[in-house]
Amino acid sequence: MMKNYRHMYTSLGASYSFLRQILPSNDDLRNLRENIECARKIWVENLKISATPKAHSLFDGHAYEQHERLGGIGDKLEDFVEKGHQIGMRDERRTWNIRNWEQMQRSQIRHDRRRNHPEVCERICLVHHSKKRKLKRLSIDSYVVL
Repeated sequence: MMKNYRHMYTSLGASYSFLRQILPSNDDLRNLRENIECARKIWVENLKISATPKAHSLFDGHAYEQHERLGGIGDKLEDFVEKGHQIGMRDERRTWNIRNWEQMQRSQIRHDRRRNHPEVCERICLVHHSKKRKLKRLSIDSYVVL
């Protein structure tokens, strides 16, 4: 049972990874279709889970068609906006109890300068790179659907 979930989540992760690409090649589109089909087969046939609207749009080919027609949807995402909101909320949480507006702004600017200092940014990149898992790419053929 756990193996089915692992394979399903791996296929879904690969599908979303392919969906985020810009100008996908024919091989990428084929791999996307195979990953979606593998996830659908495990989700619907093996685990017998009802399809949520998000899964329905993925399994019935809507996401694939949009990806194929629009040349990828990776350039249409707004992740950077969401990240900016998260950083702003974190700054507000950090300085919420400072009553003087100018002092609060100085504190936020000082923190922003520290966060964006080139040496700090370099160190953050090194840490993120060292924490990243080194995964091998698996083909769809290596999945066994029970």
